[in-house]
Amino acid sequence: MLIFAIILLLFSCKEKDQNTCTISGEVISYDDCTSLLLFKTHQDPRYLSEKIKLDKNNTFKYTIKEPTDERYSLISEEAFIAGNGYLVNFFADSDSIRFQIHSMERMTENKIIGSKKSNLLLDFEKEEKNWLDTDPFGKYKIAYTRYCH
Repeated sequence: MLIFAIILLLFSCKEKDQNTCTISGEVISYDDCTSLLLFKTHQDPRYLSEKIKLDKNNTFKYTIKEPTDERYSLISEEAFIAGNGYLVNFFADSDSIRFQIHSMERMTENKIIGSKKSNLLLDFEKEEKNWLDTDPFGKYKIAYTRYCH
């Protein structure tokens, strides 16, 4: 009976270890970035975030224990403090996800490898940014200011 209990304990511990998501990657052309903040998107990163330090090659690695189906975000800590950063959103739907994160000027070059949901989200965000860059509300802004002020 004791041997059976030990085997059961070993398998239950191993099962818990499998419920992780390791994120890793590199930060490219983001000169002031020395660390990233990781948090669930609906949480306030000032209070509920994990700080991930970049190494001398601007790479990082972090393991999320017990990931949920919620959306997660990464942001440069320095850019967040300065108020000029942007979120890299992703889903922890794989055991390993790799990132290439660029500065805001090159954010459309960001890559997320290993997560199907995150790639769909990234494609949508790129399309949205391209659409907003065309100033789609331009003629309506003029009408609004003319008739509503």
